[in-house]
Amino acid sequence: MVTGLYLWIYRDGRKYWRMRYWQAAKEKSLSIGVYPKVTLSDARKKREELRKQLQADLDPSAERKAANLRKKLSAENSFEAVALEWYNKQLHTWVPHHAEDVKRRLESNIFPVLGKRPIGQIEAPELLQAIRAPTESSRNYLFSGLMTCGVCGGTFTVVGGKPPDVFYGCRNHRYRLSCPARATILRDRLEQQLIAAISANLRRPELEQELTEEFTAQLKRRLELEQKLAREAELNTPKLEQERSECVKRAERLVDAIARHGISSFLSAQLERVESRLAEIDRQLTAKPATRLPTFRDEQIREFLRQQRQYFFAALADEPEFAKREIQRHSKKLVMTPETPLTGSWWKLRAMWSYSVERMYC
Repeated sequence: MVTGLYLWIYRDGRKYWRMRYWQAAKEKSLSIGVYPKVTLSDARKKREELRKQLQADLDPSAERKAANLRKKLSAENSFEAVALEWYNKQLHTWVPHHAEDVKRRLESNIFPVLGKRPIGQIEAPELLQAIRAPTESSRNYLFSGLMTCGVCGGTFTVVGGKPPDVFYGCRNHRYRLSCPARATILRDRLEQQLIAAISANLRRPELEQELTEEFTAQLKRRLELEQKLAREAELNTPKLEQERSECVKRAERLVDAIARHGISSFLSAQLERVESRLAEIDRQLTAKPATRLPTFRDEQIREFLRQQRQYFFAALADEPEFAKREIQRHSKKLVMTPETPLTGSWWKLRAMWSYSVERMYC
C-alpha cells in the first residue's frame, strides 16, 4: 500500500520530497530529492516509477541500493575507464603530438561505441569492428557530398560503379542530363589528386595572408556581436533578478503551505507555474555573454592558423572520417571542373577555406 508523496522540512530549512510506503507489513519511506532542485512535477514522475516497482513486489529502497552498486562497479570497469588508465600509464613514453592523436582517436572513434560498456562484456570481434569502422567504411566516400560541379554548380558526387571501383561525376548530368560535363573520375584517382591539391593549396605562402585577413575580420565581427549582447544583457539583468527574487519567495510560501496542508491540485498548479518561470529566468541569466572579451595579436592568429593547417594535413593522411569533418568545417566551396567537359582529360580544383572563430576561443 502506498500513501503517497509528501514534503519533509528539517529545522535548518532543508526540504526533501519523500514517499511513504509499506513492504511486508512494515512502514518505510524513501527520499526522492531535494527541493527546489527536484520540482514538484519531477517528484511526481519519480513517485510513479517507485509505485511500479511496488506493484512488481520489489522494494524500491533495496532496488536503489542495488542499482547504485551496479553503476559503481560498471563505471570502475568500463572500457573507457580501463582505456584511460592504460593511456595514463603509457603517456610518459610518448611524444606530446602522438599522445594527443591517441586520445583524440579514442574519444572520436572508440568511446562513443564501447566507452560505457563493462570491459568483461566486450568480445574481440566488437572491438575489431570499432577499430576498423572509421578507416574502412568512411574511406570509400571521403569527398562524397563535399564537392560541386564547376560547369553547372550541381553536386559532384558518386554516380556509379561498385566498391571499390566507384567513380565520381556531376549528378545533374548523370540523372537529369542538364549539364554537359559527362566526364567521370575513379575514386582512388580523385582522392589521391584532391588530397595532394588541397595540401599544396594550403601550403601556398600567399594563402596565409588571405586567411589571416579573413579570420581577423570574422573575429572582429564576433567581438562586436558579443559586446552588443553584453549591453542588452546588462539592461535586462536587474529586472530579471528582481523577478527571480519574487518568484523564489512565492515558491517558498507555496512549499510551506504544501508542508502544512498537504498537496492539493490548486497548490500544485501554482507551484508548477512558479517553477517554470524560475527555470526560464535562470536560462536567460546564465546565457548572458561575458563582458570581458579576449583580444589576439596578429602573430597569435597566424600561429593558430598554422597549427590548424598542420593538424589538417595529418588528418588527411591518417583519419578519413575526421578529415571529412574538417573539410566540411573549413571549406566554403570545393569545385571540380573538367578543362575539356566532354573528355575530362584535365580537372581543375578551386577551393575556398575558412577557419572558425569558435576554435580560437577554446
